[in-house]
Amino acid sequence: ADPTDTLTFSATGLPPGLSADPATGAITGTLPNDAAGAYTATVTVTDDGTPNLADSETFTWAVGSVNLAPELAAIGNQATDEGGSVSLTTGATDDDPGDTLSFSATNLPSGLSIDPTSGDITGTIAEDADGVYSVTVAVTDDGTPTRTDSETFNWTVNYINRNPVLNAIGAQANNEGDVVSLGTAANDVDSVDTLTYSATGLPTGLSIDGANGNIS
Repeated sequence: ADPTDTLTFSATGLPPGLSADPATGAITGTLPNDAAGAYTATVTVTDDGTPNLADSETFTWAVGSVNLAPELAAIGNQATDEGGSVSLTTGATDDDPGDTLSFSATNLPSGLSIDPTSGDITGTIAEDADGVYSVTVAVTDDGTPTRTDSETFNWTVNYINRNPVLNAIGAQANNEGDVVSLGTAANDVDSVDTLTYSATGLPTGLSIDGANGNIS
């Protein structure tokens, strides 16, 4: 009612992150992620007359809970040899303390798996798994609605050459002048390898085929 008065606003009990402009009384700000709950706020306006007079209003302010997405820890590109043992810790955080997190992964190198509870990736990479894999690891919470975070990265499996394994041959017995045809063979987990056979100490008259291992 006094047009010459200057008004000053203040507020108490506001939800965290909010404040009142002392000149206009506007309440602004951003509510933090953990602000859910009911608040009793009081807004007061005071003039600068003589004496100072004030008016206030008290009201409730309800802040609802919103499910927030979990945040997957950074993983980055990986490189492992064929046949190598893997123990990779991932993990995630969630600002909703009551959420339970579940982990999953797609396109892991053969022999590896992810623990759905901890997110740890473990196992032994298969012997013939060389190549580059585009792997996606995801974490999902059980809030309403569920929220997910994921990361896609390259996992390089390095080619490692392994020894071939010759099949057992065992002792042989023949008479002089016998015609001999003894097949030998070997296994190699490196499917791209070409095998070459050789032999020493064979009886006179026998030789080994370097391509297929036959002794004749």
